[in-house]
Amino acid sequence: MGIIGEVIIASGGKIIGMWPTTGYEYETSKGEFTKELFYGLAIDEDNQMQQTEQRLKAWLAQVETELRAVLSGYVDATQ
Repeated sequence: MGIIGEVIIASGGKIIGMWPTTGYEYETSKGEFTKELFYGLAIDEDNQMQQTEQRLKAWLAQVETELRAVLSGYVDATQ
């Protein structure tokens, strides 16, 4: 996730769906954007499987909101 995120940012793209690192136990991660955020939703099926469904629902709602905000800035070119 971090490798792709770095390429997107370096190419002038925008990342949506960044996710807090709070509640995760790890030493290092290439998915870490900052100490507070991952580039996207981190799913830990090995150690935190019980949190996956709740995290996924919350993240999808967040992505929907962020995507709507980004898309509202674009004019429909077909009109």
